[in-house]
Amino acid sequence: MPSIRPSLVGVVILCVISGATAQQAPGPSAPTIRTTTRLVQASCVVQGKGTASLPGLTPADFRLFDKGVEQQIAALSVGWVDGPLPEIASPEEGTYSNRSGLGDEFSPSATAILVEHNNLPNMDEQHVRTHLLKFLATLRPWERVALYTLEDGLRVLHDFSNDPVQLQRALESYTPPKKKRNPFDSHPWLLFRWPDAPQSFREYQRQLVSAAERRWALFSLDAIEAIARRMASFQGRKNLVWLSGGVKFELPGNLKEKRRQDPFEARVATLARTLQEANISVYPVTSRTMEMRFYIDEVFETPGGSGIYDPMTSRVTTTMGYDLVHYAGWNEDYLAQRTGGHNFLLTNNIFGALRRVLDDSRRTYVLAFYPNHGKWDGSFRKLKVKLIDKRGWKLRCRQGYYALADAPITRDDLLIELTGAAASPLEATGLAVQVHPSLSETDSGLHFEARIHLAAHDLVFDLDDEWWKGRLAVLVVQRDYAGRMLANQGDIFDVSVPEGAFDAMQTQGLRFRIKVKVEPWSDSVRIIVKDSRGGKLGSVSMPVSGLPRRK
Repeated sequence: MPSIRPSLVGVVILCVISGATAQQAPGPSAPTIRTTTRLVQASCVVQGKGTASLPGLTPADFRLFDKGVEQQIAALSVGWVDGPLPEIASPEEGTYSNRSGLGDEFSPSATAILVEHNNLPNMDEQHVRTHLLKFLATLRPWERVALYTLEDGLRVLHDFSNDPVQLQRALESYTPPKKKRNPFDSHPWLLFRWPDAPQSFREYQRQLVSAAERRWALFSLDAIEAIARRMASFQGRKNLVWLSGGVKFELPGNLKEKRRQDPFEARVATLARTLQEANISVYPVTSRTMEMRFYIDEVFETPGGSGIYDPMTSRVTTTMGYDLVHYAGWNEDYLAQRTGGHNFLLTNNIFGALRRVLDDSRRTYVLAFYPNHGKWDGSFRKLKVKLIDKRGWKLRCRQGYYALADAPITRDDLLIELTGAAASPLEATGLAVQVHPSLSETDSGLHFEARIHLAAHDLVFDLDDEWWKGRLAVLVVQRDYAGRMLANQGDIFDVSVPEGAFDAMQTQGLRFRIKVKVEPWSDSVRIIVKDSRGGKLGSVSMPVSGLPRRK
């Protein structure tokens, strides 16, 4: 992969507000006082009998506690609507946007379904397909669903839609590729067939299994993060249904800003941050017919203590009463509880599980509050929500939230993150981006030019000596017709707006221009922009052919 060029040639940031300036960011600057406050959202499902919903609730019907301290609920929104979705106006001709399409961020709910093709036994694939087709036939007009599959990478079968016919056709026309060898298959059950193996061999086997497990998990991490970025701008209930053979990682207990020596743990921490910022509820689903594999010694460490493995019954008996089935769902339970979803472990009724997920969307209230603890150190803070005087109804909310410190703003960290977003098949929508591209012919060759418009309400600025200051990271990636990267050019820029012009900028947005030389055989361009202070990220892709040319 080509390395990132040290500067984005031809970048000119022109704020629409008179007096705003921009310059290439120097090294880390002195800290400033941030005038923005942090809003935390808690999505809660109100559960009654059957699929009944409880409309008409107000903030006075809830009590919310942050680590035992009651908080004032600043806003409450309803996560459902019974009716057609609003049509979103398409961008002007010649303009590309990452927030165009049916409903998008104005939809009351959205559900992404991710099927891990390589992590499903062959006997399960037809079972999953049958239940998915049955489920899609029951979609209601206000229910939006996207279909993704995980093979060598994330593949889009169909992006978000409420049209059951189109979704069913996309699934029926999908032919799964031949499975690659599961990394676990290279490690047979030697531990159980050789009970008298030397300790050194057992340790070597554990290391092989751990390495294979992490390689397998990285595919899932990348796919889930790409989907979370795609859904970041959506409002209301956001669900990710994850059909797999088991979760191979565990969300960290905290995200404290210490240097993580283990790259895999750092990668999981990044996913935890992304899931929280996108406010997505994860629903792991594992079918009863899925093959559960564990490579353990005779003595197996379970969440409840040590246990004895019985190869005749394929069960683990522990002093704390845990068995193999309980442990198999440990990571799934943890992931679901942390994000406010539900774990469907070892079920054949995949249709019922999917229908329950969408029914949850029709029983959801989103509570928002401004924490007053002042400790933004990455620690996990437990939330508890109570429903007042509503007997017979229960609440299911996410367990809490990470008190996230500011995201790293070093040049290398930002550009590496943008490079990862550039490889995703999905557009990131956390930051609203509109692009008006064109081509220009000069004596030095063909150049790609673009006027870029950012929604100011998605950006975070700090007030420093009568100037509102922000920072943007921009990356432009060119690819050939086969998707191979030809060039990527990026840089980080500071933006300064006079205090008196800030309100006007909030209304009109921030506009800037870029200009890069078109590489030979370039077929498409993707522009990725990140607000390094607020952490939101947006991307837009467009073809090179067909763009208007000017001299």
